[in-house]
Amino acid sequence: MTEQWRPLTEADAKEWVRLVQAAEAVDRTGEHADADDFAELAHSARMDLATGSVGVFRGDELVAGGVAWIEPGARGPHRVSLDGVVHPDARRAGLGHRLLTELERLGHARHAATVPGLPLVLTVLCHDGNPGKAVMLAAAGYAPQRWFFDMRRELTDEPAAVPVPDGVRLVPYPVDDEPVRVAFNEFFAEHWGHADATAAAWHHTTHGHAARPDLSFLLHDQAGEIAAFVISHYFPADHEQSGVKELWIPHVGTRKSLRGKGLATALLVHAMRAARAAGFERAALSVDADNATGALGVYERVGFGVTSRWTSYGKRPER
Repeated sequence: MTEQWRPLTEADAKEWVRLVQAAEAVDRTGEHADADDFAELAHSARMDLATGSVGVFRGDELVAGGVAWIEPGARGPHRVSLDGVVHPDARRAGLGHRLLTELERLGHARHAATVPGLPLVLTVLCHDGNPGKAVMLAAAGYAPQRWFFDMRRELTDEPAAVPVPDGVRLVPYPVDDEPVRVAFNEFFAEHWGHADATAAAWHHTTHGHAARPDLSFLLHDQAGEIAAFVISHYFPADHEQSGVKELWIPHVGTRKSLRGKGLATALLVHAMRAARAAGFERAALSVDADNATGALGVYERVGFGVTSRWTSYGKRPER
């Protein structure tokens, strides 16, 4: 059957969800998708379907597809993330390599149109349960550059309360969260791979369909400035497919001068207790295995354990 390669459109949402779910049934990464997820992808500040996506169709069936995510707020190397998926029935026939080649082309073009003055690094995340993808990436010139752990904590038992440290006070997440974006860019400036969150990208993070501002919290210092924050998400597709209502915590941040004083621990425990009261059964997050702030230890001390591992592969294109 003839293949058609073309950019994805919003009309492809149903096929995209079908493809992602078929792959997840085999790969078991914990990543699910529904129509709302695809709609948010289509309108993300980091994405442009017309220039940054590709779908491979055989008849009306989407058998492979992918996107190239840009980082308009990059400070150093511009890490363009390539994210592709091949239907299990279409694997082991070279389609994955051809898809990666096309995503690289899109990544180059999007980089040139966004921040051409910065060096480009093409990156691909690979779940450790997918050794075939790791082999393909190595053959294409990619090398491991960083490792990440997914960590989870069951909420069947209520986390013991942790007092808020002296000198700070707990406050709800604000309606106007521009100060939180500014704090995020400051707190994470030295983290590996950090790119500043633009206003548009931050809106996607904190006002998208997965955002749970009611389960996100701040700590203010005595001057009313942000000392720490925790941001929470909830993905209905994960709940539907796994049968577990899970709170996903994408960001936990503490001002550099206040780290090691228990702020993140207090915030995390407060968020988990609030989530449990709201009917959540599990909390989850991802951490850089080499995070220099000691985040891994913080998460372990409040009951999180590693459930899966990801490797970030990177390639610097030759000029």
